[in-house]
Amino acid sequence: MPRQTAFLSAGELKKLYLAEGVLVRDETVITAPAGGQLNMLVQEGEKVRAGESIAEVKTVAGDTARSNRTVLIRAPRSGVVICRTDGLEGVLNPGHVDILEVAGVKLRAGEGPGRDEGKGGRCDKGQPVLKIVDNLSPVVICLQVPDGFPPGLLKKGGTISMTWENSEFAGRITDARDYRGRPQLVVEVMSYPAGFLQQRKVILGLEGGTVTGCLVPAKSLVEKDGQAGLYIMDKHRVRWVPVSLEGVVDDTAAVSGAEVVPGTRYVVNPRRLFNRV
Repeated sequence: MPRQTAFLSAGELKKLYLAEGVLVRDETVITAPAGGQLNMLVQEGEKVRAGESIAEVKTVAGDTARSNRTVLIRAPRSGVVICRTDGLEGVLNPGHVDILEVAGVKLRAGEGPGRDEGKGGRCDKGQPVLKIVDNLSPVVICLQVPDGFPPGLLKKGGTISMTWENSEFAGRITDARDYRGRPQLVVEVMSYPAGFLQQRKVILGLEGGTVTGCLVPAKSLVEKDGQAGLYIMDKHRVRWVPVSLEGVVDDTAAVSGAEVVPGTRYVVNPRRLFNRV
């Protein structure tokens, strides 16, 4: 494989800490008014107004075609249509300290319906089939603070930056508390990525400060005697130089050092070139 090189450039990395969160929303469950075939009239994630027809149930009451009838399901309130329920609607409250535990136990036990009911299929009368979520009220996220996260960023009333599926957004910390020896945050979010409202459990990247240095692919780093380093181009010679590893986010590392300066050419793929590395 030919040698791949690039020039060092200075930059900044956001330090991300992965955390599991549970969403608490203002949501209204809709049950099937009759048994039969459920057909959606709107798409999941679509905003609807109160009284709007959002689904229908086609029933079969007897053996003749005349016995068939269609029962409309109308939105009881304005909001966003979600085509699944999980049994946690109305159970979770932002004031409860055991949100993560309650949600985890209930979801693991499969107490909520195990399929996307609202996307169609057979349903029984009284069965939860979909729900309407208030998209004008804040979404509340309860999350466990990951190990190593800077404690100075966990202040009630402060703002915390997050990522979800490569989208960035921020929320306000409304509560910071301990539960069974582990710190938890309650965060209110008004603006969030598309598709976020449909989730119950999410994996978030919490921004815990930044690191600066020359940014390189993590695969470019080569360790010798416990010291990280880079192969740099010195005229026509390739040599290894030690670096200080300031931080790694995903596959990118921020490094510094006496010989690590912007504009220096370095080897991007050293492991493919040197059998001894």
